[in-house]
Amino acid sequence: MGWWLQTIAAKLLGDANIWSSVFFDVANAGEALTIAGLIHRFCGSPFELNELRRVLALFAATVAGTSLSALWGTLGFVLFHGSTASPPLIWLHWFSC
Repeated sequence: MGWWLQTIAAKLLGDANIWSSVFFDVANAGEALTIAGLIHRFCGSPFELNELRRVLALFAATVAGTSLSALWGTLGFVLFHGSTASPPLIWLHWFSC
């Protein structure tokens, strides 16, 4: 839990407020949890990259988790930053980072 509070504190020292800091941290943490949950659901435990099916599952879970995180991040930019960029462009930038 300490890393989460440190990330929020660092963002508060920048240009973010508490609400946008929490919002974007939830997007980042949600991405990792989504990917881990999908891998666990479809590949079981322990997860090993010893079959092509598992490698492809890892890739698919990563794309799905990153896509959802990008949607959350796009919503955050629209709500908190009033960006003039279009939502699809914001999503693409968030997805590619």
